[in-house]
Amino acid sequence: MSFGASLISPLDIGGDYRKTHDDGGIQCQYLEAEITAGGHYSADMVLQRQWYNNKGPITLTLSEVRAYAFEEERYADTSYFYVNPDNIVDISETVSYTVHEDSVKITGAGYGYGRLEVSGKWENPTSDRVLLVAVYHVPEMDYFADNAFDYIKSVIDAHAAAGIDYGGFYSDEMHIQFDWDLGTHFGETEINSRYLTPPLEREYATLYGSEFKDMMKYLIYFSYHQHDFLGDDEAGREPAQHIFENSDAGIYKTWLFRKRYFELLQSRVVNLSIEAKEYAEKLFGAPIMTRAHATWQESPTCDHYYKPDNPPHLKLGPDDPSLSQEDNHVAKTRRLAEIWKETGISRYDYTPNYDWSSSIRENISACYDYFMWNDFLTGAGNDHPEGSNTDRNYYAQALACSFGALNTYEQSYSAAWGSPQEILHRFAMVGLAYGNPHGYNIEQGMQHRKTDVLALYPLELNYAEERFGSWMTQYGYCNYITEAKLLENAILDNRGHIIVGDYTYRTIVVLYEPFIAEKTIILLERFVLSGGKLLWQAAWPAMTEEGGPVTDCFKALFGIAGVTPACRPHTAKDRSIYFTGTFEGIEPMMVITDLLPDYIYPVEVSDGETVAFLDDKPVAACKYYDNGGVALYCGFRPRDDQSASLGYDKDTLFRLLEKMGAYGENSLEAKSRPADSKYVFNGFPNGAIAVANHYRTFDEAWDGQFFRNRELDVKFLEGRELPPLDITLDGEVLEGHKITYSGNNLLIYNYDNGRLSAYRGQGTNTIKIDDNEFVFADRPVDIGWGKIRNKFLCDGLNEVYILNCRTPAVITLPLPLGGEPAVELCVNRIFTTGDPVPFTWHDGMLEMEITENLKNRHIAIYR
Repeated sequence: MSFGASLISPLDIGGDYRKTHDDGGIQCQYLEAEITAGGHYSADMVLQRQWYNNKGPITLTLSEVRAYAFEEERYADTSYFYVNPDNIVDISETVSYTVHEDSVKITGAGYGYGRLEVSGKWENPTSDRVLLVAVYHVPEMDYFADNAFDYIKSVIDAHAAAGIDYGGFYSDEMHIQFDWDLGTHFGETEINSRYLTPPLEREYATLYGSEFKDMMKYLIYFSYHQHDFLGDDEAGREPAQHIFENSDAGIYKTWLFRKRYFELLQSRVVNLSIEAKEYAEKLFGAPIMTRAHATWQESPTCDHYYKPDNPPHLKLGPDDPSLSQEDNHVAKTRRLAEIWKETGISRYDYTPNYDWSSSIRENISACYDYFMWNDFLTGAGNDHPEGSNTDRNYYAQALACSFGALNTYEQSYSAAWGSPQEILHRFAMVGLAYGNPHGYNIEQGMQHRKTDVLALYPLELNYAEERFGSWMTQYGYCNYITEAKLLENAILDNRGHIIVGDYTYRTIVVLYEPFIAEKTIILLERFVLSGGKLLWQAAWPAMTEEGGPVTDCFKALFGIAGVTPACRPHTAKDRSIYFTGTFEGIEPMMVITDLLPDYIYPVEVSDGETVAFLDDKPVAACKYYDNGGVALYCGFRPRDDQSASLGYDKDTLFRLLEKMGAYGENSLEAKSRPADSKYVFNGFPNGAIAVANHYRTFDEAWDGQFFRNRELDVKFLEGRELPPLDITLDGEVLEGHKITYSGNNLLIYNYDNGRLSAYRGQGTNTIKIDDNEFVFADRPVDIGWGKIRNKFLCDGLNEVYILNCRTPAVITLPLPLGGEPAVELCVNRIFTTGDPVPFTWHDGMLEMEITENLKNRHIAIYR
C-alpha cells in the first residue's frame, strides 16, 4: 500500500521553510500617487494582513514601505506614459507610515485587510509622481534561492525516513500564495502585488540585462489604471500604463518585460515541482501521481462581465409579497438571466458591459500557464465550467482535449458544478463525446477527440493589458497549445501537417501573439509552404521573443505590404466587417466593443487577396499557394458564439476556417458547428466516432451554488424545455459510412473492417452501418465495449477488449478477434482479471448472458 498527500505544493512547503530560513517569499504591493510642488505625498494603501486560499489562512508581515519618485510623460495620444528608468529616484528614506489596527477586518472569505497610511516629504523634489511599495514577508519559500530544490528534497527525505511510501502528491489548484476573495478585491481594486526576492532579481538581470538588478523600481511598469489620484474622471479612470521609451518600441519592450517576469516566475515554480516529483519517483521506485488541475480563478469563468457601478440585479425590484422566499429567489434568478440578455451582458463574448478578467490573479500566483503545469500534473484538468457556467461553447471541453493531447498520461477532464443535475448530465454527455470522462473512455481508445485545427492559446493578452485574460472566442472545434509547447512538441511533415503526439493538425490559428519566436516564424512559413493553412488574428507581431524585428518575409507570406502597429489600433464599436472575394457569403460581423480584443488593425495588401473590409479599409488578406497552403491575416478578432448568448449565433471564426478549407466539407466539425445541427460529432485517433446532443443554447437561469437544493432546481427548470437526449440517425453519413440508429444520451462506435470493434449506447440493441445491421443484445441495453491499445497490455497478451453492460441481457458481440478468447471478470481498475465468465464462441461471435451479478462489472475478453 502506498500513500498520497499534498506534500510539495508551494502552499504546503512555505510555512516551515520560513521558520528555518532567513530568506523567504516576498510580496511587493504597489500604488502610484502624486508629489506636490512642496514635495509632500500621501496615500492610503490597503494593508495586507491575511490571505486565504485552499490551504486556509496565511499571515503577511509588513516589513517596510519604499518609495520611488519619477516623472511621466504621455506618449502621443495614447494612454501610455513614458517613464525614463534611469531617472527613477529611490526616496524611501522620506517615507513614514501608520498601520491602523482598528481598521483591520476579516471577510467571510477569509481575506484580512485594513488601512495603511503612507506619507512623506521630499525636499527639493524633481519629480511629481511616486510609486509606493509595501514589502511583505510571506510564509513561503524563496523559489529562486540556491537551496530551494534541496529544501524540497529534504521534506521528501524526511517523510521517506519516517517510513511513508508515497504513490502520489495531491496537487489540486497548484499556485503560490495569493488570496481567493473574489468579491472584496477585483479589477480596479485588485491587490497589486508581485512576488519579488533578491535571487529572482539576480536571475532576471542575468537573463535580460544588468539594469534589472534593482527590480523593485521597475514595478512602475506593472502599474496599471492607477491615475485615480488625478481626480479628473477621464484622466483618472483611463487604463494608464508606463512604458520604457517614448516610442512604439517602448510599449513593446514594456509588454515584453512583463511577459518575461511572469514566465520566469511560473517556469521556476513549475520546474521545481517537476524536479521534486522526479526525485520522489526515484526515491520511492514508482510513478508519483499528481492529480487535479492548476485552474482556480480561470478566465472567463471568474471574470466580471459587468461593471460594479451598474450591477444588473438592481433592476430586479422588490420581492413579490404573494410569493414565498424560495419562490421569490427562483423568480428573481430567472429574471436576472433575462436582464443579462436584454442589456447585452454575456459570459461567452465581450460586450461593452465587460469589466475585468481574473487572469491577472492566476498570473500573480504563478498558475496562468495551464500548459506548463500540464507537464507536472497527471492528467491535468480544468474547472472552467464552475459556478453554473456550463461551457455552452465547449471551450473547456476543447481545453481538456488539449491538455490530454500533451500529457504523459494522455488524459484530462473538464469538471462542472453549480447547475441542476439535469444540466450537468447533458454537460457530461457532451464531455464524453469529447473523450473527457472522469473514468476510462475505453471505446475511444482512452484518448480525446481529434480535430484538424490547432490554436495558439493567447497568454500574451494579459501581459499587454492586465484587464484581459482569455480571448473570449470560446471555440470548441479546435485544440489549443501555447507557442512554447508548439515549438517543444511539433513535427512538420511534408504534407503540410503539424504533428503533436498522436494528433495531426492541418490548420494553425494564432489568436493574439504580439511577440513571436524566430523559430515559430520559420515553422509557420515552412508549414504554409508545405501545404498547411494559417489564420493569424488581430495584432501583427510587434517584435520577436528575442527582442528583434519581424522580417518582411513573414508579411509576404500573407500577401501584405503593410500592417497597423499592435500599439496603434483602430476602434470600430457598432460597425460591421464585410467579407468579399473568396470569402463572400460569410455574414457581416458586428464589432461590439472598443476594448483591446476588438481592436482593428487595417492592412495594406500586396499580392494577397483582400477578403474583408471595415468601411473602405481592408482588414484581412489571404494568399493561396499551389500546394494547397493558405495564409490568412485578419486584422480583427473573428467572433464565434454558438451559445447565442446575445440572442443570435455568431459563427465568423468557423466560417472563415470553413472557407480556408480547414475543415473538410463533410468533416465532423463541419457537421457539428452550424446553428441548425442537433448533434455534436467527434472522431478519435483509434477510429471511433462519438455523438451527443447539443445543449448550447440553454441559458443558465439558476443560481450557481456548489451544494444544490433539489426543490429549487426543479423550480428553476419548471416550464423550460430541456435540451433533448434522444439520438436518431437515419442514414447520416459520418466519415464515409451511413449510420442508422435510435438510442439516447450518447453514441460511440468504431466500425472496423465490417466489424463493430467498439460501441457505447443506451436504450437500444442495434445499430446499422452501411448495409450491416448489428443486433448485439436480446433487448435494449446500456452497454459499452472497446479494445485496449497495445501500449497498455501486459506482456504475452495479443489483444484485449473490455466490456461493461449495465442491463441484464443476452448479448452477442461481433468482435474482430483472431480466434476464441478467454473471458474473465476484472477485479480492479487496472483490469487485472479473476473468475472466468461463461460464454460461447461461434463464427467469430461472442455470446454471453449478463446476469444480475455481472451487470455493471468490467469483463475482459482477451487472447
